[in-house]
Amino acid sequence: MRMLPLEIYLLRILDVGSIKIIKAVYSYIINSLLLLYFLIYYKLMNLYLKEFISNKFLNSGRVLDLGAGDFKDIKYLKKEGWICEGVDKKNGIDLEQIYISKIKPFDLVYSNYVLHFLKNKQSLIDSAYKNLKNNGWLFLHTFHKSDENIKNGLTEEEIIKILNNKFKNISTKIIDYLDKEPKHNHWHKILEVTAQKA
Repeated sequence: MRMLPLEIYLLRILDVGSIKIIKAVYSYIINSLLLLYFLIYYKLMNLYLKEFISNKFLNSGRVLDLGAGDFKDIKYLKKEGWICEGVDKKNGIDLEQIYISKIKPFDLVYSNYVLHFLKNKQSLIDSAYKNLKNNGWLFLHTFHKSDENIKNGLTEEEIIKILNNKFKNISTKIIDYLDKEPKHNHWHKILEVTAQKA
């Protein structure tokens, strides 16, 4: 059987540089896996929370997640050296009631997409306040009232009223976010609130 020029060329490469090819393929696979890990690892963390932390904190500290859900943010923050506590109805904590941690005070208390579910919204804010150290930071993501896909969203005025003069340096912004979860694929209006314990 006569070999084609391409087959001859490939055999020569394999004979001459098979070690180099194996190393190159191995390196490509490892680099691809590392990139995939990096993308998954950093995608799991709420990127807005991550940015807030990098802007406000020079060093790792103590953090409480009110409504931790699947604990992705907590897992990330632990890897970054933070002392973390996450609470959720999954571990028996009812955020309709004020929650006081046994390991308070915290430098940061945050809650992502929980406040709009609560009937007693003040309880979450009071939980944050009572668990924060003086000048500690609160970070909230909830849905804005103008979001057509969610009931019980809040306006900036409503959230400021709930903060009830217990916080200073209050900042709010609305973020347009495309929800690509299965069966969703629609836009949300996210209300981001940051504030410092007065």
